[in-house]
Amino acid sequence: MNKINRISTIFILIILAIATSNAFSQSKIPKEKIPTDIPSDVREEIERLYSPVAAERTAGAINLGKMGTRAAPAAPFLISILSDYSPVEMTYMAGEITIKDKTSPSEQASVALKKIGKLALESWIAALKDEHSKIREEAAMALGDLKEISAVEPLIATLKDEDDDVRRHSAISLGKIKDNRAVEYLLEAIRYDDSLGVQIEAAGALGKIKDGRAIKPLITAFKDKDNPMFQEYALKALIEMGRLAVEPLIFELKNDDWEIRRDAAEALGEIKNTRATKPLIDALKDKNEVVRWKAVEALGKTKDTQAVEPLIAALKDEDSYVRNYAAKALWEITKQDLGKEYNAWLKWWEENKDKFLKKNNI
Repeated sequence: MNKINRISTIFILIILAIATSNAFSQSKIPKEKIPTDIPSDVREEIERLYSPVAAERTAGAINLGKMGTRAAPAAPFLISILSDYSPVEMTYMAGEITIKDKTSPSEQASVALKKIGKLALESWIAALKDEHSKIREEAAMALGDLKEISAVEPLIATLKDEDDDVRRHSAISLGKIKDNRAVEYLLEAIRYDDSLGVQIEAAGALGKIKDGRAIKPLITAFKDKDNPMFQEYALKALIEMGRLAVEPLIFELKNDDWEIRRDAAEALGEIKNTRATKPLIDALKDKNEVVRWKAVEALGKTKDTQAVEPLIAALKDEDSYVRNYAAKALWEITKQDLGKEYNAWLKWWEENKDKFLKKNNI
């Protein structure tokens, strides 16, 4: 229901349940548990969450959302209706235009909880143990958005949840929080979890946390040809780890498998660390033209002036892709547009080398 946020001066005229016979999906918390020492208007809206009419439950969630942090005592009650997908039709005005939209108690409870923000933290942590997997999943997602360190250990525990989506969102959230305590558990997930989705998100989280303990397992996963989709995401995680992954990826430029050499060269180009310049220059002599092409492309992204002469030489490569990308890389480093003409580049370099290197502090 982001239309409510986008359109100003909206006056809600009607909230009608699509079907008044919807299954009664009120809060699971006993009504007598509603605190008595809270503002009366907050209590009144919490009580509406117990209505047998879906439209009433939705209205209660909307009004609690409008209260913002004042509605903090309602957090556990809002969480308890996150599995309530009873369809509700809303009709409201934007100027003279009547707009209809569909929502549910669940959707509006989620909106309200976001407005309550960090004051809902403890309720979200408790929700990681809810009997409904959807609520556990929502809790895992919300805790990542809150980025509170106190959520790390509960999220680690949830990496063992029976539901794939709950584990997957727990991994994503641990990546958002970036606490090193999660590393060993995320490594266990990429090795042993039986869900590819969980493995992928665990790898992504490790890339964000940037802990050296993850390098070797991610390199192993990157080279695992029996799991090509996971290979791709392991490589993305290595790229995100930046300089920590440079040396291991340089080592893989000598791998017997040309596809591994190719991907290592491409990853080093994405990282853009000049420590890789010399090994990438060496890779311009690789027997495989695709590896040479990726090495040329990587050198252009690195923008290291040490690569100019080797790239000029690459304009004479037997493969047209290598020559094309060598010209592009030379332009990226020198900003000279001399195309693929080897002689023109050689002449320019001979005449401008000293001045160019001095300008670039070489």
